[in-house]
Amino acid sequence: MLADDKRSEEELYRLAAIVQHCEDAVIDLDTDGIVLHWNPGAERLYGYTAEEAVGRCISIVIPPDRPRELWRILVRVKRGRRLGHYETVQRRKDGSHIDIDLSASPIINTGGVVIGVSWIAHDITERKRGWLEQERLAEQMRTINEQLAIANLMNVRQAEESQRLANQLSALLENMAEGVTVLDPQRGIVFRNPAAKAITGLPDGELHSPVVLRSLGFDVLDEQGIPVPDGQWPIERVSRGERISSEPYTFVRPDGTRRHILMSGSAVTDAMGRVSLAILIFPDITALRRLEELRQEYLSLISHDLRNPLAVIQGHAQVLKRSLRRLKGTERELESLDAITASVDRIHAMIRDLLDSARFESGQLRLETEPLCAKTLLANLLERQAAVPGWRRVVMDFPVTTLFVKADPARLERIFINLISNGIKYSPPDTVVTVSARRVDNELVVSVTDQGQGISPDKLPNIFDRFFRAKGPSSAGGMGLGLYITWLLVEAHGGRIWVESELGKGSTFYFTLPLA
Repeated sequence: MLADDKRSEEELYRLAAIVQHCEDAVIDLDTDGIVLHWNPGAERLYGYTAEEAVGRCISIVIPPDRPRELWRILVRVKRGRRLGHYETVQRRKDGSHIDIDLSASPIINTGGVVIGVSWIAHDITERKRGWLEQERLAEQMRTINEQLAIANLMNVRQAEESQRLANQLSALLENMAEGVTVLDPQRGIVFRNPAAKAITGLPDGELHSPVVLRSLGFDVLDEQGIPVPDGQWPIERVSRGERISSEPYTFVRPDGTRRHILMSGSAVTDAMGRVSLAILIFPDITALRRLEELRQEYLSLISHDLRNPLAVIQGHAQVLKRSLRRLKGTERELESLDAITASVDRIHAMIRDLLDSARFESGQLRLETEPLCAKTLLANLLERQAAVPGWRRVVMDFPVTTLFVKADPARLERIFINLISNGIKYSPPDTVVTVSARRVDNELVVSVTDQGQGISPDKLPNIFDRFFRAKGPSSAGGMGLGLYITWLLVEAHGGRIWVESELGKGSTFYFTLPLA
């Protein structure tokens, strides 16, 4: 009996460690919705500390426009029914909304009575913003209940508490699509959930040595596809006490199939600082990686198929324009050909923006930086663009002192073109667009100021978002990628970008570059 109690305590210790290191919010409620337990994942997701949340109603995370949602969930779970993978909107402490994949399961005591609710929330906000919703697979974990059987406790209260905790942790693992592996540095792998077995394809047993795994045909590759050397495998690193956070790896199986994963893990130490348990959590992102590759292929094919006919249209338009000039065509006919050429240029710019944004997001676009004079680069750009409508309104106000920055010339020119074009587009034709610069510590701060209509305060937080366009009376065509790409380019250079604006008085866009 003492041995059984010791094993039960070990199981509770191990699973409690999983909850503490889980990325998802794991919350324990009573039947009235009062928070009894609030893990670190819940603190990161909702912004409330455990001290702030425990003892309060879970309604603090329910938006005011959904007053009855919590009670519908509680009524369902009180009846012994499980709520699995319910997509909803909740809110953080700061009032911002987040998209949530919610699972709620009843916690049942030994007498068959529902005494609480196990609430598991996973943040799917980023997927809702444009990435494909990853389907969360529910894996059966009935063996966990058998391992967590608590027997011969001293009193009913202790028995109910132990059973509640066991059911809560079992419900957590049941709803996790991520692989979970627990390692004892002395005994090897002591636990793997079904998702971990499915992702890796590893057979049961204490397989934790890279030498043993490689002899069986398994291997681990880093983000560049290079085999990870012995001693640097994730399972070895966390066994030494290192912490891993969302690092990409590729797991190669003996049959040649590959699974792309994001590895997170950390260690549990005892009072002496020695690692007693190492925990790895890894979602399978193979499907998302393939979708990203397909998106890249699709964009490349579309851009290639569009550019060929556009080149033909542009070439014939230029031939027609020369012919009309020889034949002394009317001004209206020449303007029509100019409109065709300008439209072709706009479509070329849209294709370029789509391809560049995709390359940035997939990490395929590399900067070739060098020391250069930003003033000289801008002066040359303004000279080349002088014939473009509106660019003669641009005024350069740079310091007399030559300041060199570390930048990619082509990308820095793209930043200037995007911000200056934006100022020209959204300001009256009889006003100027001023490009200024000044040195602040070890940075060059550049500003582009227009005298246009300005940007309303409610749109300023989203001005650099992908596909966002602050429409107004002078709004022109486009896909809303110019400022987004500008933001990506500035960040890639190690700089910052922001905007200040006042309705009716214009806007000023600022960005910084490190001095060479």
